[in-house]
Amino acid sequence: MQRVISYWLIPCPEHKAKFQQIISDLSEKYDAPVFEPHLTVFTGIFSDDEAKNVLRTTLPGTGALVVKADKLDYTAEYTKTFILRMVKNEYIEQLYMKMRSMCREPSSFVFEPHMSFIYKLMPKETKRQFMDSISIPVREVTFDSVKAIDTPEPVETREHVESWRIVSTMPLS
Repeated sequence: MQRVISYWLIPCPEHKAKFQQIISDLSEKYDAPVFEPHLTVFTGIFSDDEAKNVLRTTLPGTGALVVKADKLDYTAEYTKTFILRMVKNEYIEQLYMKMRSMCREPSSFVFEPHMSFIYKLMPKETKRQFMDSISIPVREVTFDSVKAIDTPEPVETREHVESWRIVSTMPLS
């Protein structure tokens, strides 16, 4: 298993608290790992120094970023068990392209903006029940920082999630 760097947009404190509550509640109820609310912009192979350089190069002067929430959804993928799909906008698309261009090796990452609420393999019926029991806490999410996170690839277990390591954090303002 290889290690990669994932670049996460992190919600502002007010929005982060609302999403963290959903994640924490679901994690406790379904014995799943707890993680920080985030929107992954890109994942690829970078050294720690390269990851820090990507943040220094792609982010200066950008300011807080607002991304519209689209809809709740679920998938069969462990890291996308139950998600809030987000609407792509020009800025996050450009940020994705810049980060992708700085990656030293081709990446299989597919940019589908979303925020995950739980990481756990579950029956489809349980995931469908989430659709009725959870409401979207905000319709426009403000992101105010980006983190470079060292993760295994792929992420398929609680142990993988618990092995994440923050490489660098940079505010968007």
